[in-house]
Amino acid sequence: MDETCILVNGQWKYLYRAVDKEGATIDFLLRARRDTVAATRFFEKAMRPNGDPKKVTMDKSGANKVAMDGINQDRDVPIEVCQVKYLNNIPGCQNSCRLRFSADYPHGKRHFMHRKPHSHHSPEFKEQALLKARLRGTRSILSIATELNMSPGTLKRWVLDSAKAGEQAPRETTSLALDGPVASWSPSQRLTALQESYALSGPALAAWCRERGVFEHQLAQWREDFCTPAVPASREASSALRELQRQHEQLQRELRRKEKALAEVAALLVLQKNFQALLEGADK
Repeated sequence: MDETCILVNGQWKYLYRAVDKEGATIDFLLRARRDTVAATRFFEKAMRPNGDPKKVTMDKSGANKVAMDGINQDRDVPIEVCQVKYLNNIPGCQNSCRLRFSADYPHGKRHFMHRKPHSHHSPEFKEQALLKARLRGTRSILSIATELNMSPGTLKRWVLDSAKAGEQAPRETTSLALDGPVASWSPSQRLTALQESYALSGPALAAWCRERGVFEHQLAQWREDFCTPAVPASREASSALRELQRQHEQLQRELRRKEKALAEVAALLVLQKNFQALLEGADK
C-alpha cells in the first residue's frame, strides 16, 4: 500500500491505495489528513470486503505502521508487516502513471497533480461527433454523447474548442459573401447564411442576425423556399403552352366541322337512295 497527495476540486487530499501482488487495485480512500486515524480507516475499509491479508508491504511511514500495529493488537494471528522504502513500488509506479510531479506545493512540500489524459479518439471520430453535435437540432449534447458512447464533457469541450477556432479564423470571405443589402442577396448568399446559422439558437442566433442585418423570419422563409420544390415557368414556356392550347382548340373546331360535314353527306346519300327507290317503284 502507499499514499500520495492529489488535488481534488481545488482541495488537497491524501489518496490511500492498496493493490495485490498482481497489481490489481484492492481499495482506495481519500482523506484530508495523513495520520494514524486515516491509515486505520483505510485498512479497515480495505479488509472489510476483501478479507484479512497475510502480509502488508508499505514504506517507512510511521502512521501506517502504528495503524497496522493497532489492528494486530486485537488479532490472534497478526498480519505480517513488511516495511521497506522501495518495496511497495507497484502502487507507487501506478500512481506515477496517472500523476505528474510539481514543485509548486505550498510550504515547500512535494505534491502530485493529475496528468491530462491523452485522447483515444481518432480524428475521424472527432469530426463525425462534431458534425452530429452541430446538426443535432433540438437534441442535447448528452443524447449525442450517449449515442456515440463517449463522455458528454469531452463532446462539449470539442464543440467549444471548435466554436473558438471558428471565431478566431479570418472572416473576410464570409463578410464579402454576405455583403450588401439583405434584399439583394443572391440564392448562393442566402444558402451561405442558412449554413452559418443552422447550428445556432437563442441568444447566439440573435447576435448573428444583428451582426449580419438579417431577421429570423427571413431565415425561416429562405429555408422554406429552399426546401419547397418549385418549378418556375419562364415566359418562353408560357408562350409555348398558350400556342399549344390554341392549336388544340383549332384542331377540335376543325374536327367538329368535318364530322358535321360527313354527317350531312351521309344524310344526302341516304335521301338519294330512298328517292331512287321511290322512282323505280313508280315506273313499275
